[in-house]
Amino acid sequence: MGLFTALCLWNAFSDFRAAANMRHTKAKVLASRLKMDWGRADATSYEEPLYTVEMDLVATDGSNRTFHWEGDPGQAVYPEEALDALQRWAPGTEHTVSMLRGNARELRFDQFESNPEIGKGIAWMVGAMFAGITGLAAFAAGDRLNILGPWAVFVGFGLFPLLGAFPVAWGTSQKILNWKQVTAQKIGDSAPFDVSKPIPNVVLTPKAIENLPTVPYDRFEFTLNGATFHAGRGPWHGVYETALADDKPVFFVDPNDRWSSAKTLSWQEDFGVPTGILLFFGLTFTGVGLLIRKFDRRF
Repeated sequence: MGLFTALCLWNAFSDFRAAANMRHTKAKVLASRLKMDWGRADATSYEEPLYTVEMDLVATDGSNRTFHWEGDPGQAVYPEEALDALQRWAPGTEHTVSMLRGNARELRFDQFESNPEIGKGIAWMVGAMFAGITGLAAFAAGDRLNILGPWAVFVGFGLFPLLGAFPVAWGTSQKILNWKQVTAQKIGDSAPFDVSKPIPNVVLTPKAIENLPTVPYDRFEFTLNGATFHAGRGPWHGVYETALADDKPVFFVDPNDRWSSAKTLSWQEDFGVPTGILLFFGLTFTGVGLLIRKFDRRF
């Protein structure tokens, strides 16, 4: 467990270092295209559309370096959500492009996709904490050197919720303080996507043309930071399904990430309840462990 903890810490350090040492440059979009297909591999219960954005960019820092990228249009599930992404990356628009050092073909875009390095680094840190505390507790349970003892088992397992309370408290407090409340307006009646009208820079595959007209859904729009965004509600389990539960929905959105939303945010339910539960169990287990140590004469 100690070796696995060290491995997790090393991988976390490597991922965070890669994210911190990215090279950044401004680039202008030369051409962009959205392909609508059908049959997402991660769809669980209902077949969903599959979107791919392709872009050609040129650096505006004087190097005239060109880039080509293709991938998902954020977390778009409904066609209008994907079209929003295409509009944001329309030809002529300028954006910040980040590149991994040592692998310039690995491009990262702000507000377009989550940073894999940050996500992997956090996952490795969680793994290191789990392995380290579990290993410590296992060693304490069978300790024959009287270095630790049963008290360390309680303290070790109490550290899980105790340490977890801090990132939970920080994350929820930032949401409550910084996320913007928006009001979405419903657009028309529930209807399927119209595949008969050609859209510039949008390509529909035969599967998409066949299946998109068979699924009706509701459309909404809302304004965030002066820009208008669209969202869908229907059978495809989009990221706004909970937020759009009402026909005149009011919800909260991260101003730096349109894909992060919450129906409600409150200090009592969103901050107090989870943080309080984690602190309660963390302090209880660690407190019991310290009491055992206090009354155990071996220590």
